[in-house]
Amino acid sequence: MPIIFAQSLMLFPSVVLAKLHNWFPHTSAIGWLHNEFGRGGFLYLMFEAAMIYFFAYFWTTVQFQPKEMANQLRDYGSFIPGLRLGKRTADANDWARFVNPDVDSEGHHNEEAK
Repeated sequence: MPIIFAQSLMLFPSVVLAKLHNWFPHTSAIGWLHNEFGRGGFLYLMFEAAMIYFFAYFWTTVQFQPKEMANQLRDYGSFIPGLRLGKRTADANDWARFVNPDVDSEGHHNEEAK
């Protein structure tokens, strides 16, 4: 979904700049922006990458519900090794959205990994 959102929004600047470039063909700034925001231009790629990261984070934040996942794990007899069912599992799921390799399964920072 993040890629679809980003690509959809990136169509807008190129269409607007193409119209402006047709209306004012001798303006170098509009011509430069038109080229840069065309598909494959440097600014186009940088803005699209930033939007993909933003929408991926936004989508995960909106769609991922740690308490619901903890309840589903409990209802189907699953568990996360080292964690009790309930709030601690929900907290671990919530924390899992922000991956950090220096943290163990219980959410404690592992100083030995550094």
